[in-house]
Amino acid sequence: MSFLTGATQLLTGVAGATAAFGQVQQGRQAAAAADYNSAVYSQQAELIERSAALEKAKMVKQKASYLSSMRAAYSFRGVKLEGTPLLALADSASNLELDIQTTEFNALLDANRARSGAEMYGLQARSYRMAGYMNAGATLINTGSKLGEFQPKPKKKLLLEP
Repeated sequence: MSFLTGATQLLTGVAGATAAFGQVQQGRQAAAAADYNSAVYSQQAELIERSAALEKAKMVKQKASYLSSMRAAYSFRGVKLEGTPLLALADSASNLELDIQTTEFNALLDANRARSGAEMYGLQARSYRMAGYMNAGATLINTGSKLGEFQPKPKKKLLLEP
């Protein structure tokens, strides 16, 4: 094997190893970014749930206050809580409860959407890691096959007639 062939093999091997290392690092970096996004979405889901709990507590208080005000206004005017006034009070209570449940449901949807985003980024991170290793493996295999091309070829035998 000549010096040039040996140097070419060495450079090919180093280039293949360097490329493989770079591919693994690229996969790790992309995975780290996806992991970060996953964590952000998970945190967002948690904050949405906390915010929804606070909003619900506030709305329940407002409902109680509003219904108390309605009862006080009816009593002040001497209206008995039966028949139409009672139906109006019940209808108001029902509408306020529906608002509370709608707000809670919308927050649940938003939190689930954020959790889905977190899960998607988690899957993406695993995929990026795997792709980095797969690409590195393919590069190393390709480099190995190129190194095999440098093997000295056997000399051809010439058949001579007697």
